[in-house]
Amino acid sequence: FLKTGDTKYREIFVKKITQLAKGERSHKLQKPLQGCESVIFETYLENKSGWRILWTQEGDRLVIWFVCQHKSVSRHATLIDDAKNRAARQQLPDSFIDEMENGISSHKEKMDVKLDPYGNVPLKLYDVSFDNVNDIVDESWTPQMHLTEEERVVVETKGTVLLLGRSGTGKTVCIINKMEYDRETKSRNNPDFSQLFVARSRQLCRYVQDAVGKNEKSSYTTFDSLVNRIEA
Repeated sequence: FLKTGDTKYREIFVKKITQLAKGERSHKLQKPLQGCESVIFETYLENKSGWRILWTQEGDRLVIWFVCQHKSVSRHATLIDDAKNRAARQQLPDSFIDEMENGISSHKEKMDVKLDPYGNVPLKLYDVSFDNVNDIVDESWTPQMHLTEEERVVVETKGTVLLLGRSGTGKTVCIINKMEYDRETKSRNNPDFSQLFVARSRQLCRYVQDAVGKNEKSSYTTFDSLVNRIEA
């Protein structure tokens, strides 16, 4: 919606989100959807256009799930319900986690991983603070990826990290953020600092390069290209 929608709707979207973040509430700002298993709210983006914002309150955060037309609100609400139900079914009970840790509780907050409404993979979330919400109006705005506690540990761990997981579990998200984190923390005091990202897919190389951003410290290449250069 933000990429392809009319610019004026981006500005209205920011206005509505700012109102919600300030704690303002009215029927058109926070309308509870009926017939849902979870508590889902609908915000009127604009009456004439029919656009609606579907969101949930998750602790002290607002999670924006969809911006959709009024006629498809019910369908998208069902997708949100289904995603939350699937996530709840996959959540391991605390007793099982304690048993795996030899009965010693880690005292860590339970990780709340949300699932994508369109697939059985983690939902990609982006952090937007109240102070930065107006940046959304800028067409060049790039949101910051939200990291779970486990993903943050991977990103901030020193030394070599081996990360295993099936497709869609967030490996690339961790790599992108780790490259950014390492560049920010290590390149300042090390003029020889450099990074090399290698993948079999050119498409994945381009995706990571676009996400990390072009800079003189980071290089991206496919496995075949790297081998050819080494053998040359």
